[in-house]
Amino acid sequence: MNCDDQGKTTQPPWQVTTVYGEPYEVGGFRLKPVARVLTYAVGQGTLSLRSVSGWAAGLVRVKPVAVVVERDGRKQRIALVGTWAGALVAMVAVGAAITLLLWAMRLLARRARRLQQVE
Repeated sequence: MNCDDQGKTTQPPWQVTTVYGEPYEVGGFRLKPVARVLTYAVGQGTLSLRSVSGWAAGLVRVKPVAVVVERDGRKQRIALVGTWAGALVAMVAVGAAITLLLWAMRLLARRARRLQQVE
């Protein structure tokens, strides 16, 4: 069997889309969540006379980005600001700084021991 497309797809493997969730009614407000969806999907298949084989891989990341608030015919989009990103960057920076400090202290201690052994 011959396939002329040679496994090529019409869509790129990475796609970013914005999706709107189902609205909720809370205290006279109508709230509609907004999320950004990042998808990655790849795959390849082989078709022969006696078998079909292939592989596929993918990942999906959904990140809430805003809420659309409706009341009395007015719409307002409220962005969700992520405070965790800054905190995570700070934690990684502190961890790296502590690691470098301890590595430098260990290096200085080794040099001091070597100098004591030589004397």
